[in-house]
Amino acid sequence: MLYAQFYHPSATQPRETIQATGDRAVVVLDARCMPAAHHAVAGQECLARGYSGYRLFKGETFTSSTQQSDYFGMPVYYVMGEAKGNDGNPLPVLLTTRAFATEQAAQRYKDTVHPENKPFIVTGPALPVKQGE
Repeated sequence: MLYAQFYHPSATQPRETIQATGDRAVVVLDARCMPAAHHAVAGQECLARGYSGYRLFKGETFTSSTQQSDYFGMPVYYVMGEAKGNDGNPLPVLLTTRAFATEQAAQRYKDTVHPENKPFIVTGPALPVKQGE
């Protein structure tokens, strides 16, 4: 079995990506296709599902698979807000771990789901600095 495992930013460490979980966190690929097709499908699904990147894995089962590719990050936007830290200084926080393909989509999400949270920023297109395992 060949599949793409999707990643998203950590809620507690926004500059680090972690493996997503759940049934939409992977997509099983057709191993008979060329590697370019694997990356095309994985990248398209990654953006459509709102994740920030992916890696390809291969194995008989999900738990016994091995990594087959490096981390591939998508050019995505995140919605960030601001909270007060313990010392009273502003602290940036992710309003959602969902990644958006365009700045306009991130702005629409922010305006409909978090209209009260000011100030905010829409970051991107930038990839997280550190990709977690």
